Amino acid sequence: MTIQSPIKIAARPLVPPRNDDHLRARSLFDRPHSPLEAKWLAVAREVSAEFTAAAVEGYKTRRRPTAEIERLKSSGLSTLLIPEEQGGGGGDWRLVVEVIREIAAGNGSLGVLLTHHYFGIEGLGSLPEPARSRAYAEAVTTKPFRGVIANPRDPEIVATPIGGGKFALNGRKSFCTGAAFADIIGAQVRRADTRQYVLAVLRPPLEGLVHQGDWDSIGLPQGDSGSFTLDNVIVDESDLLAFGPAPEGDETPEPSLGPLGVPSGNLAFSNVYLGTAVGALRAARSYIQNETRPWILSPADRAADDPLVVNAFGDLWLQLESALAVANHAAERVQAAKNLPPEALTEELLGELRVVVAALKVAATRASVDISSKIFELMGARAAANKYGFDRFWRDARTYTLHSPVFYKVRELGEWGLNGAYPPATFYT
Repeated sequence: MTIQSPIKIAARPLVPPRNDDHLRARSLFDRPHSPLEAKWLAVAREVSAEFTAAAVEGYKTRRRPTAEIERLKSSGLSTLLIPEEQGGGGGDWRLVVEVIREIAAGNGSLGVLLTHHYFGIEGLGSLPEPARSRAYAEAVTTKPFRGVIANPRDPEIVATPIGGGKFALNGRKSFCTGAAFADIIGAQVRRADTRQYVLAVLRPPLEGLVHQGDWDSIGLPQGDSGSFTLDNVIVDESDLLAFGPAPEGDETPEPSLGPLGVPSGNLAFSNVYLGTAVGALRAARSYIQNETRPWILSPADRAADDPLVVNAFGDLWLQLESALAVANHAAERVQAAKNLPPEALTEELLGELRVVVAALKVAATRASVDISSKIFELMGARAAANKYGFDRFWRDARTYTLHSPVFYKVRELGEWGLNGAYPPATFYT
């Protein structure tokens, strides 16, 4: 027996949009872009499309993303945060997070790797001259890719002086994002002599610097956030870059990028989440338009004209658009703070910034996890086939959003909204 709907909706003539403006990795209500910004966003979209085409294969094989990292270098995106007068892309954090979103939409692992590379580039700006200019020159000529060894919840890596201006580094860190593929690694260590926290600049391969190869997560397979051990890794004292005075006690160190380091980090992380959501909704849109069959009770001839599918897609689009609006506002606030002199970074300003970024992290987490899961309900049973790899969006979102418990962010927002209390300043807020 054939079951038919008593009401049929005639299919509208399909007129594909000239582009996916409504599903780009930016908000429909975004700020105007300068010609320079528009140029870099076009480059990011081109690179993201290339990453999308290879994403399923990369996910299945878990291969090293060597070709993709080289593409980030050759495209110029790896130099985006370097000033134009120093030969770089001349972008600021408002542009950077839009680029991160776009790259993450194509391949979440590459969005994560590019994010941590940008953290390394950002740190160059705090170097004194002429070291800063030398570092910028290297970054735009040889374009070394950067990773980190800096999990604050693990025991410290200790730098012990051994004479002759040399130090021996010893310790172990987990979640060393990008370090396995990096040309330069920034490792947070503590000097045994002064108790000062410093950033050790490591250029692998180095004797005693060992990648444990233990990254086996359900998501971000090409992002490799595995562990590293340092067993008497020898460095020059000049490779230990101070980012704060020697502490009087054993208090938590200030982030290596100063008081804006953690807000910048959470801003970037959240835009990886949102990029994953953009990629998921993009993939779902294409599949529904071209592959999904209308259900037997549907009044429409095409799944894309089914009122229930259209309504559900609209809900997901609205959730994403709302989170993108928060992301763009947070980026404006972070960049405005970066433009201020250090003495203007008051506790009130920093406290409000932590509130804004916490709101973003909650909105981005919910959007990425929800959207990457619910798209299957709209695409239908055949979309669960492994050949499509649509599960990669949820796997990436679920993995990366576990960076810090989002329910603590909600509590921080409640404390602010109800009691007027700022979130505490920690390595995660």
